[in-house]
Amino acid sequence: MTGITITGGITIEPGVFMGTSPVLMLGLDSSTYAANPTGTQQNVSGTSDNIGFFPYGWDNPVPSGFGNVTIGWTVVGHPDWVVTAVDSVSHVITITGGTFTSGDFYQFTNEYTWFDTVANRPFLLQNGASYDPGTGIGAMSFTPSAQQYAQSSTSLSDLSTWTVEVWHYYTGTNTGASPCIITEVYPGSTGNINYFMGALDSSTTNLEAGYFNGGFQITPGGYNLTADNWYQIVGTYDGKNVKLYVNNTLVGQTTASGSQPISSQGGINLMRRWDNAEYWGGKLGIVNVYKGAMRSSEVTDSWNANKTRFGL
Repeated sequence: MTGITITGGITIEPGVFMGTSPVLMLGLDSSTYAANPTGTQQNVSGTSDNIGFFPYGWDNPVPSGFGNVTIGWTVVGHPDWVVTAVDSVSHVITITGGTFTSGDFYQFTNEYTWFDTVANRPFLLQNGASYDPGTGIGAMSFTPSAQQYAQSSTSLSDLSTWTVEVWHYYTGTNTGASPCIITEVYPGSTGNINYFMGALDSSTTNLEAGYFNGGFQITPGGYNLTADNWYQIVGTYDGKNVKLYVNNTLVGQTTASGSQPISSQGGINLMRRWDNAEYWGGKLGIVNVYKGAMRSSEVTDSWNANKTRFGL
């Protein structure tokens, strides 16, 4: 095969890829997680169920303190009370999951939320999932027996081609037949799942990647991880083929059929199945979702950039 010469003298040699690299749409990195100091105690008045007016001591705008409360924070002592809106002009905070009582004092923290670095999308850490400093490798830790997982209440837009990449420490403690490392919440509003990575063939440990368009389009055979090890795991869909890479090696691929993937619009789960209470155990250091499929060379680039951090 010879190269193609474009008028003007530009020659494209065989094997040169002409296209754009995948675009990062969601980026979670345990190195960015930090539980900010809680705001000073505030007296709330004029509450209307989940809406509280905080007239005293509003310290805004400042880089710390009460004025730093933002969407995704929770109420100290009430990790299920999640801040959904902050009006710093009117001094009003809105929450879900609880009710403010006029005259009481409240503090706010981000201790239970892992924020996406691309769009500040909050993932609420459920049932005690938390940051674990480990042995020099800080990561978010999830215990299946305690039903620990993380969830964003919103999805990304439809990704007709995609890449999901995780840096994952596997503990071999999964529960249920089909736990997932990452998946959209099902059924959402469309009855589809844009992307997932987990076990789907009634084997708790058989790792696969793919999507659901009325039928599962998955990498065949699965891949068995070995407990107590860090892994780079990458799933891709390029518009035709679904592929699974583990530690910079292609370990499975299949040709998809039927309609292209679309979002469920139901939210995103980490370390839990798309619907039932089935959980994947271990730690997450990095979770990335891209628009577009990584080429093998780009998987290698990420492997080389991060492997030392995770002792690989």
